[in-house]
Amino acid sequence: MQRTIRTALLGTLLATGPVAAQKPVPTPGDTLRRVVLDTLRVRALRLATPLDRVPQTVRVVTAADIAGTPATTLAELLKKTAAVDVVEYPGLLAGIGLRGFRPEISGLHPRTLVLFDGRPAGAVNLTTFDLGSLERIEILEGPASALYGTNAMGGVIHLVPRRSTGAPRGRLVLGRGSWDQTDLQARGGGRLLGPVDADVDLAFYRQDENFRIGRRGRPTATKIFADGRRQTVADTGQGRVRPNTRFDYATARVRLGAALASGWRTEVQAEGFDAGDVQYPGDLYSAFDGPGRKGVRRRSADAELRGRVGPWSPRLRLFTAQEDAEYFASGTPSYVNYASTLRTQGGQLQAEGALGPARLLGGVDVTRRRETSASYSAPNQPAPPFSPNARSTATAGFLQAQAARGPVFLNAGLRLDRTTLTTEATPLRPDVQPGERTFAALNPSLGVRWNGPAGLRLRASGGRAFVAPNPFTTAGLARRAGANNTVSFTAGNPTLRAEAAWSAEAAVGVRRSALDVEAAVFASWVDDRITPVRAAFPAGQRPRTSDGAEVTSVQTYVNAASARLQGWQWRLGVEPRLGPGTLRLYADGVHYLRAEERRARVNVDASRFAGATNFRPEQVTQAVVFGPDTTVQILNVARATIVGGAEWTADRGHAFRVQGRYVGHRRDIDYSDFANVSDIELPTFLTWDASASLRLRRGLRLEASVANLTDAYVYEKRGYPLPGRTFRLRLVASEG
Repeated sequence: MQRTIRTALLGTLLATGPVAAQKPVPTPGDTLRRVVLDTLRVRALRLATPLDRVPQTVRVVTAADIAGTPATTLAELLKKTAAVDVVEYPGLLAGIGLRGFRPEISGLHPRTLVLFDGRPAGAVNLTTFDLGSLERIEILEGPASALYGTNAMGGVIHLVPRRSTGAPRGRLVLGRGSWDQTDLQARGGGRLLGPVDADVDLAFYRQDENFRIGRRGRPTATKIFADGRRQTVADTGQGRVRPNTRFDYATARVRLGAALASGWRTEVQAEGFDAGDVQYPGDLYSAFDGPGRKGVRRRSADAELRGRVGPWSPRLRLFTAQEDAEYFASGTPSYVNYASTLRTQGGQLQAEGALGPARLLGGVDVTRRRETSASYSAPNQPAPPFSPNARSTATAGFLQAQAARGPVFLNAGLRLDRTTLTTEATPLRPDVQPGERTFAALNPSLGVRWNGPAGLRLRASGGRAFVAPNPFTTAGLARRAGANNTVSFTAGNPTLRAEAAWSAEAAVGVRRSALDVEAAVFASWVDDRITPVRAAFPAGQRPRTSDGAEVTSVQTYVNAASARLQGWQWRLGVEPRLGPGTLRLYADGVHYLRAEERRARVNVDASRFAGATNFRPEQVTQAVVFGPDTTVQILNVARATIVGGAEWTADRGHAFRVQGRYVGHRRDIDYSDFANVSDIELPTFLTWDASASLRLRRGLRLEASVANLTDAYVYEKRGYPLPGRTFRLRLVASEG
């Protein structure tokens, strides 16, 4: 696939023409950016809504932010432009968490939902999206299950791709940077023939040298043991070249739309990411700090038909997506020793219309997710995979309503999801028995906003969200044979409930002249978090199965934990007009007063089954004993995260930006010593980036950037330090 994309890229580079950009005109005393945001209708709320009427917290990363931020992946971009929590490893692997929910990098049901153009993106790894094809990114924080169902507990990352419907336009980017980086991008789009319009985006990125870790800083982490002991440990590797960190990738996106008769329109698009040879290092502090190699691929496609029938605007969309990862064994010959695939398929049928003063949106969603994996002990020698194959199928009906009366705006939603979780028969895992479980979840939401005089605004919102459990925890059964006619089980709990959360927020803001400031408080109460529990049966007291085998142990899962999240978030913007340009000072911060999980001590009264016959593993759930709670911090959630900076835009088209990111203390698990695993508190850090965009002449710009300006030693995951100071230079051919 990479060779095909590169060939197409070179052809497009030769054929791409200049672009013409039309910009809205700011009103006196205002700025262009503010005009654009005021008129922007964000789609993260499903019903397209003017940003200045949204009751929830929505952050918009604009095309200017994307262009002015030194970032090569979506995860890098988001962590530098929004106060989000991140887990990131070298080698194209990263996940993001919102509103205190832990960042996740795998699984059928993460707690932050990623949307691409309004439908599930079908991806968890946030390094596999082309930034150059995006018009903007909308970050909806807080519960969104009333709009999108499972996975939207912490919020939604909505990627909005560009649509070109005017005169044909194009853009060409040639870039070079530190670590022998090469950056090539080409795009073109616009109206082609009559009612037909299209977009084509192609990109290629290569890093041919291993990066150097930042030199500055001697951070220390603190190991926290179960008995309360604390031990300070120093971080190492400052200034070293990090071996095995080379990679390259290619991306492509094609969109084709056409206006039909009677106001109807159809559109199809496909996009993909291909990184077939990615090197990645191991943990600096672990025995597993060896070279690794993997392939990462993602592709998706969708087709849409929309139009108007009387007062209603119906819309039908079908979509499919697939995310693949394959890991290679070291040595010669090299071969794939593990591979995983996440497939997402579904459809959305909805209709929008008006009923009196209210706008209504109702419809049906169907989404199927399937996760499979395969292991190999040698070339072409399959081995039993660690995880059983599983899928989830959700069918949902939803209704959303919006109404405005003077300065008051109301948004309400209600959604009913029916989810079926299935553990499938898995090749080479005869111990896994297929199972199925179905449950329903009803999720409401309500938000209100008041835009008062003198720029004052108040807003409040709340709702319920849920995350479906892993299918194996509810419908799985694995039987492992031991010596002397003994067996052990891992069994799903058919009575397990989905994790659910009630969340609320309230905010007050003021916008006057060049000042825009807002502060919000938020809280979430999460119940029914899932905890594993194990029952062990000593010799002489072991129950027997119906075939006479002695049971040594059973592991199952119960709803035995809860979480409490409380904090406050603020945003500050100052945009004074300064002679021949505009200065923008901005900052966005999140502070957690509480981000903790309460886990009940769970045991099984194994004596109830001593000598029992015809024992079934699911019986252990009847003997679960709950003890007192213990409280632990939620992992990988920083106590405070602040992003901000300054940007100056000249009337002649030049732009300069300096931006910083502060991350406070956060807790993780330290596996560097398997004989002494402990929690670990990670140190704070502060990084700075700088960028400049110079207009050389009409249609030609020079862009320069420095990431990690101070060459700080930083990491999101201990043992996996990230690059130090990195320079990039790009020549951009376009027009306007």
